[in-house]
Parts: sequence; C-alpha cells; structure tokens
Amino acid sequence: KVWLLNVPAAHIGSLELQTTFAPSLKNATIAGRVTVLNQSDRPLAAGTLKLMLTDPFGKVLKSAAYMAGVKMAPWERVDMPLSIHIDDARGWNAERPNLYTLAVELSDGGTVIQALAQKVGLRQTTVQGPALLINGRPVKIRGTCHHDSDPLLGRAVTPERTRRDLTLIKQANLNSLRTSHYPPIPELLDIADELGIYVEDEASFCWVGVSDDLRNGPRIIQLTAELVARDRNHPSAFMWSLCNESQFGRGFELSRDWVRAADPSRPLGAATSEWLDIATMHNPISI
Repeated sequence: KVWLLNVPAAHIGSLELQTTFAPSLKNATIAGRVTVLNQSDRPLAAGTLKLMLTDPFGKVLKSAAYMAGVKMAPWERVDMPLSIHIDDARGWNAERPNLYTLAVELSDGGTVIQALAQKVGLRQTTVQGPALLINGRPVKIRGTCHHDSDPLLGRAVTPERTRRDLTLIKQANLNSLRTSHYPPIPELLDIADELGIYVEDEASFCWVGVSDDLRNGPRIIQLTAELVARDRNHPSAFMWSLCNESQFGRGFELSRDWVRAADPSRPLGAATSEWLDIATMHNPISI
C-alpha cells in the first residue's frame, strides 16, 4: 500500500507501552511514555493529554488527564511517563487473546487536536533458564516461518490473504510464527493480536556477511529501530529477532545494545547466535 499520513503541527509523536505483572499474576501495570511534539513556530497554549483504558468487554477502567494546561514552546518535545495499574488483569496469550483499548486524546484549550486508539494486550515475556514464560507461565512454542507471499499476488499480499494464512496456522494447532526475514505487512500483527499467535518479529537482515564493517552499523540500527517503533505495542510480538543466518558481528552487537535499551520488555534472538536471550542455532551450517 502507498498512503499519506497528515498530522497536526502539535501531535502525538509516539506511544510506547509495556506490561508488568505482579507476582500473584492477578494485577498488572501498563507503563511507558507518550511523546508530544509541537512542530510549529507557534506555542501550544494549554495542552491537555487524556488517556482512557477500556477492558475487553467495553467497560471503562481508567480515565485521566496526564498533561493538563501545559504550555509548549515552538518546536518543543515533551515526554510524558505513564503508568496504569489494572486489578483483576486479563492477560493476553495464544489461548485467550484478551485485548484492552487505550484511547489517547490531545487537546489545546479545550479543542481536540488529535485522537488515537491502540489495542493493548497484557503480555509479559521472560526467560528463566530453558523456560520461556508468558505472563509467568511456561509456554512451548509450536511455530512456523511465514512469508508475505501469494501464488498470484507475489509479495503484494492483502490483509484478507494474511488473515486466511493465520487462520490456517491456528487450525493446524500452531501457536506461533516467525516473520522471516523482514517486517510483515502491518495488519499481520493486528490479526495475530486478535487470533492469539505469538510472533517472532524479525528485522530485515538475511545472510549478512559484512556486519563487522562499522559503516553498516547506522543502517542496521535504523532498520531495526523502525521495526521496534512500528510493532512494539503489539502483544503478539513476544520477542525480537535481530537477523537471519548472518555473521553476528559488531553491527548486530550495536543493534542488540540499542534494542535492549529501547525495549527491555522482550527477549532477543538471532538465527546464528546462542549468546542472546534465546539461543537459535537452528541451522547445521551455523553450528
């Protein structure tokens, strides 16, 4: 698809969310930040940022103004930390893909400038020894690699074709897929959130043999950062894969460090590394 996005001069630049469950697994906290940008030569006189969280059944749980009456200078950026506590939390997993809705509204002087809504799943991924835990419980991944591919459409797949793919994956008693070896169409993550499929989200690097060349470092980090920025709020994306079957040199080490700092909530893997959170030395050639 080719599309054009227009935003107001003062707008929400990013929304970054992650979930942490209490040890009892009954309560959870959505934490993160909202970035507000004023990309104009005029000040924002009285900015207000309002958040509203709705549970999977449509009941409003939280509604609050996180930024009220704030004045922003021209070309200023404001990062607002957020933390929402949820009692009796309904976690997201492949068997019960519960989805909350987080609505974000930016106003100036009582006039709504921008309104966004984001589906949110309460999913926490941790690794303990050989066990992968989703929301504190061990999970066994039964998955497959997936390509944006169709016998008639080639790579230009549609959301409808992707939904059919993922429905067949669920019907085959699989609970996971790997986006080999590039970011999929955006709708795949939406559909995986809805159906309940764990997604190993992979950066677009395959058979890279020059990752020790530091001239490639900025490009590797940029493409990986774009993947993280796009998909980080999807509960189905339970881990990041930094590359496929490549030489894990200094460029990917820089990418690893950046992703761990930007999103510490997910484990990392790469198809030629046993030195990350999840070892995936899966190919005999790479052992």
